[in-house]
Amino acid sequence: MAVTDSCDSLSPGLASCSQSRAEREAMGVVVTGPGSFDPALLPPMPPAPTTVNLDVTTLCALISEVSNGDPTRPELQQWAQRVVHWRDCLASEQQEPMLSRLQPFLENKSLIVSKAAVTQFTKLMQQFGGSKERQRWQALQETLTVFHPDASMQSLTNATDLQPSVATSCTPRAPQTATFVYSAGRVIGLQAISNPQKEVFALGDDQHALTLTANSKACEFAARQGVRLEVSIHRAVWLTGM
Repeated sequence: MAVTDSCDSLSPGLASCSQSRAEREAMGVVVTGPGSFDPALLPPMPPAPTTVNLDVTTLCALISEVSNGDPTRPELQQWAQRVVHWRDCLASEQQEPMLSRLQPFLENKSLIVSKAAVTQFTKLMQQFGGSKERQRWQALQETLTVFHPDASMQSLTNATDLQPSVATSCTPRAPQTATFVYSAGRVIGLQAISNPQKEVFALGDDQHALTLTANSKACEFAARQGVRLEVSIHRAVWLTGM
């Protein structure tokens, strides 16, 4: 039984004000209160993540002309007028630049990305990316390690080029690659979340990394199912074709 170290909190017959702390503790009463808690007994705080996992939405934010160009440029202004989400995106960029928002998370960190995110983002680049955005993507890939899920998940991810072992970069412009254990993680059983998105979250879990994403709904779905992820959520940014 635990009580606070106050006479008013002691029930009749349990202890009295005349009893010393030692006498009460000898009766099996755990005394808490001012001066009774030793912070040294707490386990040490875990270190901050040194690895950052990039979701496909974060790749968009890092590559887009919206976050890398001048949001007041007429070309960007004309682009934004076509879709209300794009207009809101550009207005938000003028108020809070996205790269400034993300930089503290990326600085001096190891950057990783799942194969599913790379595959999905490559398709987006082919459809919507412009020349400047493609150049940024090529440069960013040199700083990334691309993780493939373990071989047991090949059919689930519909990937045909998964690597069964760690491989290092062979060419200057190719990202490093590695594998991670997906099938044994807590994310694989989540419902209402796409397989590529689960692969992103599973990678963050496996590598004890902070995952950056704009997919707040997927994070909420995971939390409702009892899986709380180490994530930082940012606003969505679209590719512009510039």
